[in-house]
Amino acid sequence: ERERERQQRRKLPTKKKLTFFSFSKNQPTKRFMHSGGRPLHPAILRLGLAYSDGSVAGGTARADALLAALRRLVADYSVPEGKVLSRDLGSVVNASVAFLVECRPLSAAMGSAVKFVKLAVSTSDPGARPSEAVEVLVEAIDAFRSEKVEFALAAVAERAASYVEEGDVVLTYGHSGAVLASLLEADRRLRRKRRHLLSNNGGGGGKE
Repeated sequence: ERERERQQRRKLPTKKKLTFFSFSKNQPTKRFMHSGGRPLHPAILRLGLAYSDGSVAGGTARADALLAALRRLVADYSVPEGKVLSRDLGSVVNASVAFLVECRPLSAAMGSAVKFVKLAVSTSDPGARPSEAVEVLVEAIDAFRSEKVEFALAAVAERAASYVEEGDVVLTYGHSGAVLASLLEADRRLRRKRRHLLSNNGGGGGKE
């Protein structure tokens, strides 16, 4: 009886092995490489591949890189003849975001950044010259990036660092821009400094 069960188990198809954190292995498909017949911006392609291979990781870093790539896309944009900037650029942004999502799903912070850029594009002044409209959009992205990413990161770091006291040992896992900024701020404030690293066998993000 047991021998028959063993033979039946051998006949069962083996289950497909799933890779831990397999989202980092995502590879973009060719159908996302173009937007309305036009190739995606090189900055978007580079960022998508960086998301896919994990070289850009962490919520803060990914959101900041996203805004930088969208800024470059907008700065280099020119309105095709017979097109309306808000509609055409909006479709370009949508296609770019779809490509990035296929490479790796957006975080909450990245989703907020995308909503802001889409709203800014859709509400751009239709009476302004294209060059002026693009300039306004670039300035708006810069302001959002400064307030929502850089200033917010500094505020989080200052607050978190206030909880670290002399002699404390802080254990972290992996790499986080916000945690790193907090530890650097605490390191600056404290006189006696001890550092311990506990890293995994994966990407070794903690060593950064």
